[in-house]
This record gives sequence, C-alpha cells and structure tokens, in this order.
Amino acid sequence: MSQPRFQDAPSKIFAALCQKFPNIPAKSVISIVFHDFAALDLYTLPLQFGNVGDRTTPFSCPAATYEQARASAAVAWSREPNLVFRHLCTYFSILSAYFTGHPDLPLVFFRYLDHLKHLSVMHEWTPVHRYHVEFFNNRVGEMRDGDFSKWAIPEASLLKKYGFDRELFLPEPHQYATNRIFYNGKVWRLEKDPACGQISFILRRIRDPFADELQYVAQIKLTTDRLHMFDLPIGKPGEKFHAVDPDQPGDFSLYKYYNLTRIKEHLSYEGGDLPFLNVVELLDGEQGRQLHRGRCCAERVAEKARHRAQRIAHFKSLIPRAVAFSLPRGVGQGA
Repeated sequence: MSQPRFQDAPSKIFAALCQKFPNIPAKSVISIVFHDFAALDLYTLPLQFGNVGDRTTPFSCPAATYEQARASAAVAWSREPNLVFRHLCTYFSILSAYFTGHPDLPLVFFRYLDHLKHLSVMHEWTPVHRYHVEFFNNRVGEMRDGDFSKWAIPEASLLKKYGFDRELFLPEPHQYATNRIFYNGKVWRLEKDPACGQISFILRRIRDPFADELQYVAQIKLTTDRLHMFDLPIGKPGEKFHAVDPDQPGDFSLYKYYNLTRIKEHLSYEGGDLPFLNVVELLDGEQGRQLHRGRCCAERVAEKARHRAQRIAHFKSLIPRAVAFSLPRGVGQGA
C-alpha cells in the first residue's frame, strides 16, 4: 500500500471524507490520512464523530496552550480504557474510509483492537496504556512507508519491556498461592492474613438446587473475558462477598468470608488451565420470594418442633421428683 501524497489527492476526495465525519475538524482528518497523528493526539478527537456538534478543539489554541491541553486530556482520558477504544475506533474509521481500495485494511485494525482488549483484561491498565502509546507511534512511522501490516502483529520487544510476555494464568499445581486478584482488568492486592488468601478460579453460574452452600464464596481472581458477571452474587472490587437475600436485596450485613480450605473442596477441573467453582443462580421475582418464604416457614416449623420436644423432655425429667415429693414420709425409702 503506497503512502498518499497531498498533491495526488483531489480536494473533492477530502471534502467527501470530511462529510462522513462532520464533527471532526478537517485538519484532524488530513493529519490522520497523512499519518501525522500521534497517539496522544487521539484525545483531541470527539467521541461522537457522526453528528455535527461543537468543533472547538485544541487545534485552534496557541501552540503552548494546545500542548498543555493535549497533555492534560491525555492524562485524564488515559485512565479510562473504554474511551481509548472509542478514540481508536474513530481513528481506524477515518483510515478505512479513505483507503477504500484496500478492503482487508480494517482486519488488521480489528486485530489490534482485540490484542489491546486482551492486554487490558489480563494486566493493569497503566502499563497497558503506555504499551499502546509506543505501539501506536511505531505503527504511524511504518504507515508513512506504506506498511499497515504490523497493526495485526503484537510487538514482542514492547511486550517484554512491560512484562506482558509472561502468562499470568499458569496451569501449575501450586496456583492456589497466586498473589493477585483481578476484577475488570484491574489488580487488587490481597489482605495480609494468609488464611484468607486468594486463589485463581473461574466462577460459574448454575441452577443446581443441591449446591445452595456454594452461593457464598470468597473473593476470587476474575477476568471479564472468562466470566459472565451479570447478576452474580459478587460485590465491588476488594469487597467481601455477601449473601444475597431475595426478600432483602439491600441488606449487606450477611458477609461471608471463607478461607482456602472451604473453597478448594468445591473446585473442579475440566481440562483447562483454571478450575471452576459452580455457584447457584438465585431465582428472581416472585418465584424467588416464594422459595425464600417456604424455606423460612419450614425452618420456623422445625425450630418450634425442636423447642417443643426439648420442653416435653424437660418436663418428663421432672416427673419422678414430683412423685417423690407427693409420697408420705418413709414411703419409697429403704428400711
């Protein structure tokens, strides 16, 4: 793929391209097409590129003010992975719309998005963002020479530089000693108590009525790619898990925190790197409330029966003493 030259591109082509992205300044579109757009310049792009809106950008500011605004925006927006992906989609959309003669070009962009998503899930976002900035700028230099293929290939030197070449999920028998916990792509440190340490496993939702005790589990290592997290009995990052009550969804007083010995016995291997922990899916709506009331009613009936049996046994134990008090003196005593 040859690098486009400004004198070879008719003005009507750029006019048509800018019409597809009305909310992006023409100068930004041209900079992207001619590969003068660096990684930190992504944060100057609007998120909604399909609607005409406020065209005010740092490009209209003086040079010093623009550099300050760009650096400030980069620091603030780099903390949000979703925003980085949205800016990348805008950037790749402009390139794909311009190089229409190369239908396979979006495929290499999708490969990089998938690669970056994988890194953001498996590692902390701060080093992943630094990797993204260097990777992006390296690809810009190559695109000036007409090479777009490297977008689809992870850069081994950068992966090694930021420690991403070491697999975090190791299929080892001693994986219970893992000292990191993952939640939505972020790392949460463990508590000091070794008895409450964390282990690596995949939480899986099931509808097994005989596994009720597995509703309440310890904190675990999570990855959003390998776990469907919707409507599961889990708390916020770093929190202890709480028992979800269908009748009292807002009650957070029933925290359960188990040590490793309680969890290991319920783990099951199925040929993968990590074991599974099956968790019962709580019933929703009226069915869940009826089931909860039925259980509570049965427990109350059983408790009343137990107390009644205890009282009867206690009264029966007093009967011989009462009979002894009612007999005349000397009766029942040995001669």
